[in-house]
Amino acid sequence: MTVEGVAGGLQVLPPARDEKHCPTLYGKACFVMKDDTRIMPVDVLGTSKPSAAEILPKDGDRIRITGLVKVLNWHKSKFFIA
Repeated sequence: MTVEGVAGGLQVLPPARDEKHCPTLYGKACFVMKDDTRIMPVDVLGTSKPSAAEILPKDGDRIRITGLVKVLNWHKSKFFIA
């Protein structure tokens, strides 16, 4: 699935320590992507690279978000034939 729109409302969070995954996370942020039909919230989880915040979209940037959507059919996974 791919959606395109304009970034807005960018909030960059300060670097934070996360002892489980890496010493410090950089580039954690949240913003919204707006297109003709919707406003979609976006969370950026961050990375261990100190320069990560530099590549975040700025307000007004045109962006494309691509992701994989999987539909899980829980009804089928609950039943089996023995």
